[in-house]
Amino acid sequence: EPEELPVAEEEDPYSKEPLDESLSFLMEMDLEELRQTNADVLGWIHIPDTQLSYPLLQAEDNQTYLNKTWDGINSAGSIFLECKSQPDFGDFNTLVYGHRMKNGSMFGSLRNYNKQEYLAEHPYVYITTDDRVLRYEIFSAYEASVVSDTYRLYVEDDETKQAALEHFVSSSVLDSEQVPTTEDYI
Repeated sequence: EPEELPVAEEEDPYSKEPLDESLSFLMEMDLEELRQTNADVLGWIHIPDTQLSYPLLQAEDNQTYLNKTWDGINSAGSIFLECKSQPDFGDFNTLVYGHRMKNGSMFGSLRNYNKQEYLAEHPYVYITTDDRVLRYEIFSAYEASVVSDTYRLYVEDDETKQAALEHFVSSSVLDSEQVPTTEDYI
């Protein structure tokens, strides 16, 4: 679930704690400069102390960035938002796609979330947008087939959202103290 972190001196009512100084580069990210290379840059995604630190893109379809990097240099693909997800991360669940590379790049480090110790050392995913830094706390980790309901946008009623949350938690190979509600953003 995301937690909006303060990017200024004043206290942010959505935040429980300020952004750690080691992550200050997220507040200073110049997304407009990245957009000069690619207008589809939506933000930046980062998990501290991992290789996961990349531009986050969104195209009109989910095919564009499967085999195209954000700057078009090679065919490894990019980290990108589901084309139907709201670019302001306002959906109940926002889907982010990326390849799980064997060398640990892109989403390659996510395979380590099968260990409880790894979750304890890497509990957050940060997403920078033009005007804020969001912090998502990891509450579930599991491998899902490509046809799984995991890859469904849940926009229905609270009962459907609750069933999805229960599926995510029960499928997890990890125990997390964090359990989101239907009012949270995942």
